[in-house]
Amino acid sequence: MLPVRLFFEKTGPARYMSHLDLVRCFGRSLRRAAIPFWYTEGFNPHPFLTFALPLSLGTAGMSESVDIKLTEDMPFDTLTDRLNRCLPEGLRITSVAEPKRKATDIAFSSYKIVISEKTGICDALTDYLSRDEIITQKKNKKKQMVDINLKPSIHSFSVSEDNVNTVLEAVLSSGCSENLNPTLLLDSFSDASGIQLDHVDIIRLKILCNDLSDFA
Repeated sequence: MLPVRLFFEKTGPARYMSHLDLVRCFGRSLRRAAIPFWYTEGFNPHPFLTFALPLSLGTAGMSESVDIKLTEDMPFDTLTDRLNRCLPEGLRITSVAEPKRKATDIAFSSYKIVISEKTGICDALTDYLSRDEIITQKKNKKKQMVDINLKPSIHSFSVSEDNVNTVLEAVLSSGCSENLNPTLLLDSFSDASGIQLDHVDIIRLKILCNDLSDFA
């Protein structure tokens, strides 16, 4: 069996597809595309699919990945073409490769966050993210609200403006040990500043390893 890593975009209507629906969609598409992929063994066999870092509902992804295992050799170009013909709108395979890094190497995600408002937000957001501490509340495993400091989970950021939008680009902690959802960060800014962010587009550009190299 040959381990294979599929890199794909999740945009448009597909960004509102739940992770469970995404798993089902890839399984069906692999079958329809006649890809010779491996099923798990046991009482209830199912397609072997391992997603590196599932996206939050509504977040777009430009370089997501899922691992499969091929039971027969197949040119990667052929695999890409066949699968793209069977995937629904918003899902598109961009490249295929043999896995190089492990999911445990993942430590960060690079995001582009477009806020469809301009006046006053750029400076206020920059000042907020530049604080020594960014304290907000979050439910712990016991469903209790506790204070947490988001600042250590922000590796880097920049805030800019275009003609109509405020654009935040940030590298945030992601992975098994620590994960900062950008929605939590934006909610904490709104709570602290009193500025409501009604129209926000969150795009994950890349998944990064602990040395800030691309997950590959």
